Amino acid sequence: MCDESFSLNATLKVPVNLDKNYVYFYVTIFNYCSWVLGAGLGGLFGSLVQLNVQGLDFVMTALFIVLFTEQLKSVHSRQNAFIGLLMTVISLVVCGPDTFLLITLLLLLLIFTISYFWKKGMVNNDN
Repeated sequence: MCDESFSLNATLKVPVNLDKNYVYFYVTIFNYCSWVLGAGLGGLFGSLVQLNVQGLDFVMTALFIVLFTEQLKSVHSRQNAFIGLLMTVISLVVCGPDTFLLITLLLLLLIFTISYFWKKGMVNNDN
C-alpha cells in the first residue's frame, strides 16, 4: 500500500451501512490503478510536455505536512505521531540529511514493533 492509500484509509470515516474492508479495498485499488495509469501515461507522453519544475521541491514536504496534520486531527491518541516526529528530528540531527530517512524508518519500525508486542503481552514485563 502506498502512502496516499494509507493516509486516506487512516482518516476515512466509513458510513455504518458500508463494509469497511470493501471500502478500504476499493480506495486502495483505485489509488493504485490511478497511480499506474498516471505513471504509464507520463512515461509514454512525458517527453512531449516541456515543464519547468524548478522550485517545486517544496510540494512533497507540503503534502506530508498536510497529511500529518489531517491525521493528527482525526486520531484519539497523538502519541505515535509525536514519536515519529521526535525520531525524525533526532535522526536528522544525528545522521544528517543524507541518511536520516532510512534511520528514522528503521527506528520507528523497531519502536512500534516492540510497542505492539508489549501491548499484546508477548514481551516479558514485570507489571
